[in-house]
Amino acid sequence: MHPFQILLAKWSSSFYRGNKYACNLCGFEAKKLRFRGHNHPVIQRKKILSAGKRRSDCPNCLSSDRDRRLWLYLENAITPQSNILHIAPEYPVAIKMRNLSKSMGFHYHCLDKRTQGYYYPKWVLNGDITSLEFADSQFDWVIANHVLEHIPNLQSALNEVKRVLKPTGKAIFMVPLSQSQPTEEGCITVNGQWCCELSKKEKIERFGQHDHLRLFGTDMDQIFKKMGFDLIFLSHENTEKAISHKSPLALFANECIPIATPTASPNVDNINAISSIP
Repeated sequence: MHPFQILLAKWSSSFYRGNKYACNLCGFEAKKLRFRGHNHPVIQRKKILSAGKRRSDCPNCLSSDRDRRLWLYLENAITPQSNILHIAPEYPVAIKMRNLSKSMGFHYHCLDKRTQGYYYPKWVLNGDITSLEFADSQFDWVIANHVLEHIPNLQSALNEVKRVLKPTGKAIFMVPLSQSQPTEEGCITVNGQWCCELSKKEKIERFGQHDHLRLFGTDMDQIFKKMGFDLIFLSHENTEKAISHKSPLALFANECIPIATPTASPNVDNINAISSIP
């Protein structure tokens, strides 16, 4: 997110001020929210959570509905002893975490794979989730939301996250999630390398976005189990009970927070957890 976007949002936020919604990241209260997303037919057809065109963004800090849901959980989960790795950090959440880390004393690291044409704050390290330059068992938390649907080799990414997590650590993997079908894979192996041969149009038609390589579905927990993680889904009701607020946070209906913990003795050798394109 470019600083100019933030400045423009703050400048124009007065037009949205009201008391119908409240942002738990910046405290702004609004009568309506900003739009985000796209209305591709596949989103409704496959009942994809955390997708579609909707009014969801805070007019002031531009936090999305999933950002506010994430913070609703995290603010009660992190401790002064926490060591946290945030991959492709959501800017409003990262700002909140960076400020809080100074008062609470926990360690907070941000990382993203730098891509030409995008802006990255200087405090975001350049790195790849499939090849993390951190020590084994370093982190209590790894947060990588809306990342795994972009990674060709899912197993490689999960292996690295598991490696840098402490045995008692947890990872949060929020993704676009179909409620109507099993996971649909868009990547295949060619000469031992994972790649996606789908066009942008085909990705939109199958997954709902031009740069998505798969659509996770009703078997997400089974896939993660095969890849070395136990996965639970923290429901909307669980998170909302964690905090009291006077105005609705405008959270996406039925969305859950997938929380993964390393299994004790996973069998991750020669796994083909997701079927390739026929």
